[in-house]
Amino acid sequence: SKCLTCIDFSADAALIAAGFEDCCARVYSMEKMGAENELKEPVTLIGHSKPIYSLSWAPDCRFLLSGGGDGIVRLWDIKKAPGSNDEKTGITTADFKATVLAAYKGHRGPVWSVVFSPMG
Repeated sequence: SKCLTCIDFSADAALIAAGFEDCCARVYSMEKMGAENELKEPVTLIGHSKPIYSLSWAPDCRFLLSGGGDGIVRLWDIKKAPGSNDEKTGITTADFKATVLAAYKGHRGPVWSVVFSPMG
């Protein structure tokens, strides 16, 4: 089961990052929703080995921090994939690519909170 543990909206409100008990985060696009106002399939961020407890978008809406029960903070690069600026179809989560840039280890317990500074 996928119980929601945390959520964060990007500064431009175009993306939602949601953390779950299944050790994954998912990024949803609000820019292009389905025919019945349902969210399209998200991009799934895999890397934590325990539930994710905190997420934080950078002010530029490109980078995302995730912290979890495994004591690791991961820095993700969430960027638009090539060809994603097609004005006919709009942007969907399928147009995004996620890459782990860094994994900050060394915490002795769960990471309960992560926050980007206002300056990034």
